[in-house]
Amino acid sequence: LRRGRAPAVPAEQEAVRRAALFACALCAALPGAGAGLMPREHPLAGRIWGTAQRRYVDAAEAERRIAAAQVALLGETHDNPEHHAIQLRILHAIVAAGRHPALAMEQMDTDRQAAVDAALARDATAADIARAAHVSRGWDWIHYAPLVEFAIAERLPLVALNMPRAGMRGIMRAGFSSLGEGEPERLGLTK
Repeated sequence: LRRGRAPAVPAEQEAVRRAALFACALCAALPGAGAGLMPREHPLAGRIWGTAQRRYVDAAEAERRIAAAQVALLGETHDNPEHHAIQLRILHAIVAAGRHPALAMEQMDTDRQAAVDAALARDATAADIARAAHVSRGWDWIHYAPLVEFAIAERLPLVALNMPRAGMRGIMRAGFSSLGEGEPERLGLTK
């Protein structure tokens, strides 16, 4: 955004934005978020900041709000098992609230979606999904497998979210036009 006033956004977009910020703040304020401190020693360990309420909220309230949101972005420190456990607990709460969310994962490139769908059609395990998606060894899959196993058990859609490297290289070299006609608009990159 340019300096100055942010453009007005519709109420629905603002609600989604707030839910996403709330979810990200949830994971950022959890154990292990601070560099240099032991997870339990960090002053924010176990505390959840509600952006809409402008106060700390308890886990039950956070889970209710996230379960009711249209979009929830659950970030984590990739190697922090507590963050992954919290994500799984939140995913359970969303499903328990009667929702049927998609689990979109940056660990899977979008060009592998058909392979992921084919694996799901064959009653895949989390390991099968990792192989089908060609998940890089750089990801510590043991942390992500429980989320994927739960999604499989609940028949939640698994969505590959990451742009393949070739697409990213093309954008770096030639801009969004390298994606092909209409693709930048479809992906919302021109907004």
